[in-house]
Amino acid sequence: MTNTTRRMSAEQRAGSTPIHVRGEDGAWAATDIEWAQERDFWGGGHFLYSTPRDYVRFQRMLLGGGVLDGVQILEDSTLDEAFRNQIGDLSFPPHIDTAHPELSADADLGPGLKFGLGLLLNKQQQPGMRAAGSGAWAGLFNTHFWVDRTTRVTGSIFSQTLPFIEPRVLQMYVDFEQALYASL
Repeated sequence: MTNTTRRMSAEQRAGSTPIHVRGEDGAWAATDIEWAQERDFWGGGHFLYSTPRDYVRFQRMLLGGGVLDGVQILEDSTLDEAFRNQIGDLSFPPHIDTAHPELSADADLGPGLKFGLGLLLNKQQQPGMRAAGSGAWAGLFNTHFWVDRTTRVTGSIFSQTLPFIEPRVLQMYVDFEQALYASL
């Protein structure tokens, strides 16, 4: 993952896609929003910049049992922990009201979600979608991916938009997943 970093170089910054928001007419419009390269704190998962190519390599490694291109990246036990419930009887809330509507829409992801080691896990099979026990994650600018080790399928969408999990963007992700599984 040679293009993944916590601080973009000038070349990476110049080649990055501007953050887009919806205009009053509903169309996406590029902004001049600059996402800080230096933070007051570095929250887990809230500081990486990457490319679709690197994301897919990461997904392939997770789907490949911790191995990518013949190289063992994660031990089996570490990979298993990523896909194992790490929060016990707690659950990810089925609904979360946003505190910052300019950054995130309300989260309506539904019941039955848990956290693994770095992944959001669905514990229930949804018709025509990923198997129970699959892991997923998302980036603030609506990059979403999932890894389904049972079906041996991974998928992702990449965008550079705000707010996070805007209903229409989230629906595109769901529609993509359903179309992919319908084609299997």
